[in-house]
Amino acid sequence: MKFPAPTCCVLVVILLASPAVSQDKAHRRPQKLGERIERLFQAVILGKDLGEDAAENVLELTSLVDDDDPETCTLALRTLARLNVRAAPATGRICKRLNDPCDSIRGAAVDALVAIGESAVAPLQKLLTFSSPTTRAGSAQALCRLQKIAFGDLERLAKDPDPRVRAVAADGLSYVGKLGVAPLAALLLDPELAVGVEAARALQSNREDPSVAIPKLIDALPRSELGWAAARALAAYGVEARRAVPSLINSYPLGVENSFGWEDEAEEALKHIGPADERDALLLVPGLERKDPEARILAAKCLSLMGVQGKAAGQALEDAAESSLKEYLALQRRVAATDDDEPENSGRIFVVTEICVGAVWHVTRDARRFVDVIEKLVLAADCKIEFQDPTPWQEFSADDCRALERLVRHPNDNVRQTALIGLIDSGARADSLRGLLLEVARADDVAQSRLAIRALASCGPGAAAEVSPILISRFRDGKLPLEAVADTVQHLNIRLPEFQEILERGLQDPDRKVVSRCARALRVTSPEPRRVASLIIDGARQRGLDKRATAEILDGWDAAAEAAVPFLSQLTGDPDFWTRHDAINALGSFGRKATAAVDQLEPQLNDESRVIRLKAAKSLFLITGDAGPLDRELQATFTKEGREEYYFEAIRTIGELKQAGAKFVRYVVTELRSTEPDRADSLIAALESIGTDDAVSALEETARSPDWMLRSRAAAALRTIRAPDGKRGR
Repeated sequence: MKFPAPTCCVLVVILLASPAVSQDKAHRRPQKLGERIERLFQAVILGKDLGEDAAENVLELTSLVDDDDPETCTLALRTLARLNVRAAPATGRICKRLNDPCDSIRGAAVDALVAIGESAVAPLQKLLTFSSPTTRAGSAQALCRLQKIAFGDLERLAKDPDPRVRAVAADGLSYVGKLGVAPLAALLLDPELAVGVEAARALQSNREDPSVAIPKLIDALPRSELGWAAARALAAYGVEARRAVPSLINSYPLGVENSFGWEDEAEEALKHIGPADERDALLLVPGLERKDPEARILAAKCLSLMGVQGKAAGQALEDAAESSLKEYLALQRRVAATDDDEPENSGRIFVVTEICVGAVWHVTRDARRFVDVIEKLVLAADCKIEFQDPTPWQEFSADDCRALERLVRHPNDNVRQTALIGLIDSGARADSLRGLLLEVARADDVAQSRLAIRALASCGPGAAAEVSPILISRFRDGKLPLEAVADTVQHLNIRLPEFQEILERGLQDPDRKVVSRCARALRVTSPEPRRVASLIIDGARQRGLDKRATAEILDGWDAAAEAAVPFLSQLTGDPDFWTRHDAINALGSFGRKATAAVDQLEPQLNDESRVIRLKAAKSLFLITGDAGPLDRELQATFTKEGREEYYFEAIRTIGELKQAGAKFVRYVVTELRSTEPDRADSLIAALESIGTDDAVSALEETARSPDWMLRSRAAAALRTIRAPDGKRGR
């Protein structure tokens, strides 16, 4: 059997804890200690080395283990623990302290016995049958940590009459593999709740027999105050626990382990488990009928994730959407009648409607049915329906988009707006309705015209010729603001002289946001990048255009390098942190064309901020090819001391290198193999950006993970890399 390095579960500590020593002992003065012992105690408190001759004091320290003062006793035990095997003569005295009424003394005694090692094993094994439950628990805990406890002893202790002992046994069974699963599954039903929680936690780490553990964990979900621990354990099994999805939803809410949890454990578990089993689609339907809107949202999201395997629940989703909308409208009427400014969660109830409608699309993939449901609900709600990103519309094909033609021509304004928003999200596939969109764009309704123009812009450059005259006309009539013109020109890559003139005038607009959008459009469309870059830089120097925004616009504008590099070099000394940060970052995008900026970048390697040092090192690598400074910064970042504060910034920096990040991909791969799924997004994004063979190999390995979060995100990254129009390391 293999056991971990020193570990002590919180629940075990709670179960072993008992009232502290009595008041008279607490206030009793400790005896006068010798100077040498005092020095040893101070070294322990400060975490310093005890010195080579500390073992000479074993006898005196052993006598202090019996001291009535809890602080003196604890310090003596901690000091003996630091002596390791040299403290073996104190084993008998230390074992007696396993029965101490003070939990801190008992914990220190266990630590000391573990530190002594082999010499303590035989005495501890004898104590496993001692009359005192605290002694049995303490000895079992120490033996578990020493990896010297037999499975038979753990199995017997799991049936001990004292819950403290059973809790320790559960912790020990978590490390014995498949043999330990059945006893742990039985402990889930323990009458002492804390033992059940400890068993759930043990099954979270000992996943050697899912066929036994998962059904028992599912059965434990409805038990009050145990469900959250069972859900957390099920999350660790990932996709193997798919049959648990209906029970997780029906048991919602389950609670969280502590006050720092942001989501209910049921929600958290479902993210790691992924889609339910196809056989269970109809078992999710009761969740759509729950009073709690959050439960309904959860059920609808789970059905969405199933895709067409959840088709059997299509009608139930339609009914749930309609029912939630009626509830929302009734609540709104009641609020209006009472002048209540704070409706009872009405916003979330409307979200139920939107998510249920979206799920109808995901489980049916029937565009006409989906559009019919949208029309009915929009008319009933008297407002447009929008979806959270990613939206169902983004998955529409060109043929699916044609199902929206009827809604675009609908007499109801909200229906038309909903359909136009759908076509905007559909992107290039909306090109199948380009003629209709042009018709709406030319119409008198300004709001509808703007939406139609945005939809045409999302179709791509092919619509430029038809849209250009409409844009000019709308702008000159004052019906389309300059920033909207700039955005459309940028998306459609319109290079007509009339627009160049309009956008260049826009660089002098008093509104910085307008200036920024005009500058971005000119970057994409101007036939004279050097001249336009100079105009943008002049705007930053003379007319107050935000310098940081200017640095961002110039970033990667290769044709404008001649004007951009000197300006960005000056900004490396700007007093504003983010302006300096973005200027340093932008210089690297020009590669060798920014060689003149090396003298300004090298001093940034000594900046007090590691973020600035990372960006400077990255830019110098791209400009000079010298990987040394960046490698040193990354090594420092991924140490135990440096990782937390700058971890994500370091990963993002590697990803920003794109294919050049191949030189540092080892850092990302190492982290991905050991990180928690919740922290893996930035790592997967970096590998997607790098896109080399090593990155792809790591993503393929991750796509086979049992954790749905990891496998689904890695699979999406691989699809992007392998897309026909995709480019590795973009």
